[in-house]
Amino acid sequence: MTTLGKILVVLNLVFAVLFLGFAGATYNARLDLVKKTQDAEKRLADATKQKTIADTEWNESRAKAAKASTEVDDLKREVDKEKKAKLATIESLNKQIDDLKLQADQVGQKIVQTAQEATMRTKEVDQLKGIRNDLITKNTQLVSETSQLRDEIAGLKNEKETLIDRNRNLAEENRAVKAYVTRRGINLPSDPKDLHTGEADFPPPPDVEGIVRKVDGKYVEITLGENDGLKANHTLKIWRTGADAKYLGEVKVFTTQPKTAVVTAVSVSAPIKEGDVVGANLLANKR
Repeated sequence: MTTLGKILVVLNLVFAVLFLGFAGATYNARLDLVKKTQDAEKRLADATKQKTIADTEWNESRAKAAKASTEVDDLKREVDKEKKAKLATIESLNKQIDDLKLQADQVGQKIVQTAQEATMRTKEVDQLKGIRNDLITKNTQLVSETSQLRDEIAGLKNEKETLIDRNRNLAEENRAVKAYVTRRGINLPSDPKDLHTGEADFPPPPDVEGIVRKVDGKYVEITLGENDGLKANHTLKIWRTGADAKYLGEVKVFTTQPKTAVVTAVSVSAPIKEGDVVGANLLANKR
């Protein structure tokens, strides 16, 4: 192989190395910005060093290659062309590196901004957690208060139902009293308050004695009346005579007529029967 051929081979190898170096630098630059920059600079230094060696060898071979000057000139033009291409590639790589650095800076700024936003979001989340805990506490209190109100409402409903039942019973008793009074032809006091006059408003019942004339449910008609000094709300004793003689309890005067009165049981130990004795005192021994 001629010297010129060797030179061309060497130059081709040099340019091939440069090309591979630049290509490798481009690839590495995309993987790691810092590493790519260092590799590119190292490869550039190696290529420059090899170029210097090649230029030295080329200068040394010029004397030996006088006959091939034309070919060497052509080769130099090709080398210049390759140099320009490689320089353009290097400039492009440098531009790409600068762009990547700029992008890296932008990404870094975004990371910092994102970290700041994350910190703010964390604070907001903590505040929301505090608000949530407060709401949970208030909700628990409201549930407890609601439960208490429900219990109170249930109690009031029960009281209402009790009052309704009591009112219904009173209404039935009132109807029964009116029916009884109507049947018996009894005249009630013009003022209803007279039915509830306390014993302190009038003297105690007279020391008289009568018998049960008729029993109509809880209303008992006796043979004592206004002529005997009885008034509404007088309390009388009631007892039974004969073989099964016994004290039964007390009755209260409900309404009176001249010769009769209607009483109701206050506290009795057995059902009242016709013929039982009533009086202000226990007068059974007088009979």
